[in-house]
Amino acid sequence: MAAADPWNPGTDGLTPVWVVPVPILEDELISSWLTRSALAQGCDPLVLTGAVWPNWRVWTVDVDRGLPEDRLEVLIQACGVARARICKAGLEDVHRAISCRIDRSIWPWLLAYGTRNRRHRGGLQYCPRCLGGNHIPYYRRAWRLAWHTSCGNHGETLHDGCPCCSAAIEPHLLTVQAIRLDRCASCGGDLPQAEHRPLQPEALRFQQLADEVIGVGCGRFGDQTLPSREWFALARFLVALLRRVSSGKSWGLRHFLMNLDVDPSDIDFSPVLQLPLELLSTGERIQLLRPITGLLEVGVDRFIVAAREARLTRASLHSVQPNVPTVLGPLVKSLSRSNYHRQRKSMRRSEYPRAPSAVLRQCRLMHRRLARR
Repeated sequence: MAAADPWNPGTDGLTPVWVVPVPILEDELISSWLTRSALAQGCDPLVLTGAVWPNWRVWTVDVDRGLPEDRLEVLIQACGVARARICKAGLEDVHRAISCRIDRSIWPWLLAYGTRNRRHRGGLQYCPRCLGGNHIPYYRRAWRLAWHTSCGNHGETLHDGCPCCSAAIEPHLLTVQAIRLDRCASCGGDLPQAEHRPLQPEALRFQQLADEVIGVGCGRFGDQTLPSREWFALARFLVALLRRVSSGKSWGLRHFLMNLDVDPSDIDFSPVLQLPLELLSTGERIQLLRPITGLLEVGVDRFIVAAREARLTRASLHSVQPNVPTVLGPLVKSLSRSNYHRQRKSMRRSEYPRAPSAVLRQCRLMHRRLARR
């Protein structure tokens, strides 16, 4: 008996219900495949998923994280695609290499859609040349990873919005008239026509390094080798450190970074966007990820020297993140405890009006928390 071919529907012994079989392409997301399948059948994505799962509003959740077993079994019977191929199109395997927790609303290092009903605020990027250069446009799994900000093949920064109306990329909202996935669901604009934006070499270096860590299961911090989960936890702590310094709340941490040859003034990042890394735009993540590779090459011994020169305390590190990564344990032990007690701030509102810049920052934050339209 011949082995089943996961690339071709029906070859695993099942008779698909769909009239037009649609194979999953290389590195394609589940959501992208479901949308292409619907358009191929001549219907909207909402119609197709409503027929497969009549009592489940699938587009109100992140299907790329994986499907429950009962939902997956129903889908296999409908499409005829092998189970292994559908599971491979999800992001669970990447998440397991990064974190052991899967019960959080936002998975670390995986872009979040910011879903409200069926609308998304972001969470999906694309390369215009990759999307437009394929005979069949589709969205890649790599475009959901928070450390991916560039396309190395085309030397371009990824886009996370429509070039015509700036709306979020929401292919699941396309109608059957769109035919292809390279159209904006809001205005019908041609996504591959986005202008060329050169990539940032430093951000690309971290992207390639993180991909390598996922591939081999471990990464380097100075002369130490860390499992992939610890490596990504350390990288996330360093991102939080950069955000803390960019907010201007700790001069000690600022001097610490300068001692490590990182100039905080080079980070053109607004500290008011108090959103998780996974909800930030591509440009904002580029600003935070550019210095990370250099910091990872330094090692804990250099961290200790730089921290002592900056006169850091343990409280300074815990202000960045309550749980400091295990690999930085020697750094924490080498620092003294805080020798002062922070006074409780008065809860009374200031009698003076707030600065215009502070009002503007709050407006920007409110805008990010709302849907883009």
